[in-house]
Amino acid sequence: MSASFNTHFKLYGLLAGEFKRLKLQTVTDLQQSMATGIVEKENRKGYGDIKRAEILKGLGDVMADPEIPKDVKLRLVMIFIITQGGVTDDERRDLLSIFDEESSNEAVRNLSNLGVSLSASSMPDRRYRKETQRRAVELLEEANQKELLQSRFEPEMAHILRTHLSSPAALDRTFPYMGAGPEPASKSGGTSMRKPRGRMKLDFHKKKKNLLGAVPRAWCCSCSAEWRWSRKSGAAAG
Repeated sequence: MSASFNTHFKLYGLLAGEFKRLKLQTVTDLQQSMATGIVEKENRKGYGDIKRAEILKGLGDVMADPEIPKDVKLRLVMIFIITQGGVTDDERRDLLSIFDEESSNEAVRNLSNLGVSLSASSMPDRRYRKETQRRAVELLEEANQKELLQSRFEPEMAHILRTHLSSPAALDRTFPYMGAGPEPASKSGGTSMRKPRGRMKLDFHKKKKNLLGAVPRAWCCSCSAEWRWSRKSGAAAG
């Protein structure tokens, strides 16, 4: 019993040490602030809109920290470009100066192939921006009330599902039909499917041989017994 407790305490100590060493609290707060546009105030005293200057200061601190891996830094730079409408030449030079590998710079440039503007411009017209910020505030207040550490970011799919449940027709404005839309129902109430034309009719009141006569072998799962059906007579042979 004591050995098991010691192992758990040891694992806890290792994880807590890595959490502090990698500055995961700082990294996740910065990442969520960029994604939601909402920043938590110091000592959990309220919230507010994140400013570009605040984000750049936070990014600068992260870039200067040698303990934080470069792949994490690169991810934060890419999130900044995506959420903040690109970067200026000076910002790009400062943020990418720590990356010696050409692959890192190429990864940033390839964002343009996904429709992301790399040059500084106005804030991108993101879908569900207001919903994302409103939900971030709700989750932040809930976390503060219950003294929890939880994400204040919800993916876009969550807002799509809520819209689909509350107002399905509203999705047509965000996701319009590509091509012809569905045909409206006729005034007569639609077409009856009771007597389909050109389809095979099955009469389950006839003998089984009409249905199973052409089946070479069938298995009865309930009793694990094998039955062979004759193509001529449909009688059980096995």
